[in-house]
Amino acid sequence: MTSLTTSPMYVALIQTASALSFFVLALPAGSIGDIFDRRQLILRTESWMLGMAIVLAATMITHTMTSWLLLLLTFGLSAGDAIEAPTWRAIFPELVPKEDLTPALALNGIEFNLARAVGPGLAGLIIAVAGVGTAFVLNALSFMGVIGVIARWKRPARKSQLPAETLGGATIAALRAIRRTFRRCCSARPA
Repeated sequence: MTSLTTSPMYVALIQTASALSFFVLALPAGSIGDIFDRRQLILRTESWMLGMAIVLAATMITHTMTSWLLLLLTFGLSAGDAIEAPTWRAIFPELVPKEDLTPALALNGIEFNLARAVGPGLAGLIIAVAGVGTAFVLNALSFMGVIGVIARWKRPARKSQLPAETLGGATIAALRAIRRTFRRCCSARPA
């Protein structure tokens, strides 16, 4: 954004575009991950994010990027991540044996935080050496790796004996669970 405009507002809006989707989509995303086939959901969100990353790379390389387009694409990329994030966490028990689940979750947290710490520095190095467009191309290629792995993953089919849940019903159930947890947490505090 700083190469497109000197406006502090636009620079600040990049973080807003990244975070707003998580704020808006977090609750329905959890419900979506419970209702739909998780493998298909991850494939679709990764494909969506790949599309956003390709457009980002193409517009940077062709010098057609604008401030508003960057904000829109940032929001679109973040929206895919926001919808996918709960599903990634939900598939861990399917991928890791029960006795290894706690260390696997801890390792995933370390990986996530390490990527957040090292990623910007690595991107800065790539930008300094090869340009912004190259950084966006490499980002797009990273989605292809995830899509390839998930496409080969053979998730066992699961048939539920319960009736199909709706997005609204699942979201209301999630809100009730949050309320119960909040009440339990607040009433359990020592006086």
